[in-house]
This record gives sequence, C-alpha cells and structure tokens, in this order.
Amino acid sequence: NNAGNVNVCAGLSATLNAGNPGSTYIWSTGATSQTISVNTPGTYTVSITDPNGCSATFASTLVANPLPVVDFTSTQSCLNDVTQFTNNSSIAAGTIVSYNWNFGDGNFSNLNSPSNAYSQSGNYNATLIATSGFGCVDSIVHPVLINATPIADFGNTAACYGIASSFTDLSSISSGTITKWYWNFGDCDTSVIQLNQLVCV
Repeated sequence: NNAGNVNVCAGLSATLNAGNPGSTYIWSTGATSQTISVNTPGTYTVSITDPNGCSATFASTLVANPLPVVDFTSTQSCLNDVTQFTNNSSIAAGTIVSYNWNFGDGNFSNLNSPSNAYSQSGNYNATLIATSGFGCVDSIVHPVLINATPIADFGNTAACYGIASSFTDLSSISSGTITKWYWNFGDCDTSVIQLNQLVCV
C-alpha cells in the first residue's frame, strides 16, 4: 500500500492503493474502492476491514513538488555572430538538476547558459527544458531572430582629377533593410549617406 508520503509533481495526480484485496475500504474522501486517484496535497486515511472482521487504518500524505519556472533570454544577433543564451530558470523548492536546449536549427546543448552559431539567417524557435531533483519537468519556447548580413558593393564613374566622381551604393541584403552606410574614399573623404558624389582636389 501507499502508507507514508507519496510525491508527485504539481498539477499531477497519484493513485493511492490500500492493498489487501478482498477487504472493505472506507477512505477519508468517502470512497470505498481499494484505490483512489488524488491531486490535492494533504493526508488521506483509509480504514480497511478484512473478510475475518479485522480492521486497521493507514494514512498517506500527498506531497506536490514544484515545477521549475523556466525562462531564458538571448542576444540579438546577425548571421555569423554567436548568439548567447542566458538561463533565468528558477524553482520554489529543491534544485534544478538538468537543462536541455534545442536551438531550432538542429543543434542542442545541456549547458546552463550556452551559445549557438546559426548558419542561416531567419526565425528560429529555441526550446529550454528543465528537470528538477524531484523529476518534475517544464519547458518554454522563445523565438530567436538571426538577422541577415548585408553584402557591401558599389559602383563609381571614372573622372578626371578635380571633377566629381559619382559613387552608387549597390549593396544588398536577403531580408530586412540596410539603414546605415559608411564610405571611406581612401585619401579624400568619408561619408555616411547612401549615394555620394565627391570631388577630390
């Protein structure tokens, strides 16, 4: 039978078994079956009477162990950068003994706060699963955006010394938009606008 403490994870139920098949049973819940299913923490008693009229009473205490509270953050990254994941998980009682990460790109880790290098830009769903010392498990999924890296390119017109030469931005990006430019014309000047016309004298 289940005399003594019965441990479950919060939100789950347990089956209490009085044993002694063929006897009659009276539980503190009013049930008269050999087994009962319970999910509210507390003490449950059962009085058992065997076919010979002998009686005994047993008590079982249902203990609900807390689930991990799982959460994490990640750095905003561009393609070819390393994305850092920070584990912010906690638990009300006991300890978290293991973490399992799925970064959504086929890579995995069991470190506390790992990092991952994504090979393609785009949106990913990263999952963190935490397991407590009681065997209680919970998880969370957060989106991770890996931004595309711009491909820098430009064209320019040939010009004679002292005459304006036009520089045209030909840069591209597979997703999103390019919002900043920095030009360095070597021995002449610099600029931060997209299209330029410059006279070197």
